[in-house]
Amino acid sequence: MKKLAYTEASKLLRKGPDSIIQDVKSGNLNARIYKDKNHKTRYRFRLADIRKFQEGNNYKVSNLPDKEAIQNFDPKSLVENFHNRKQAL
Repeated sequence: MKKLAYTEASKLLRKGPDSIIQDVKSGNLNARIYKDKNHKTRYRFRLADIRKFQEGNNYKVSNLPDKEAIQNFDPKSLVENFHNRKQAL
C-alpha cells in the first residue's frame, strides 16, 4: 500500500494546498493527519484513496476547459489580447 506525501497528492490531483486541505476537512478525501516532532501538521494519503476521490463526483480537473469554452475559442483574439497586454507593459 503506497502512501503519498501532501505534495505528491497535490500534483496527482492538480489542486493547490488550500483545496486539498478543504477536501480533507470536508471528508471528501481520506488522509492520515498527524503532528511531527516539530508539532507541524502533516498529511499522508493512500494512493487508493486518491484514485477513489478522482473517480467520485467531487473530482474535476480544473485545467481542462469545458465544452462551451472550446466551442467559443477564438485563437486570433487570444493572440491579439496577448500582444496588447505585452505592449501595455
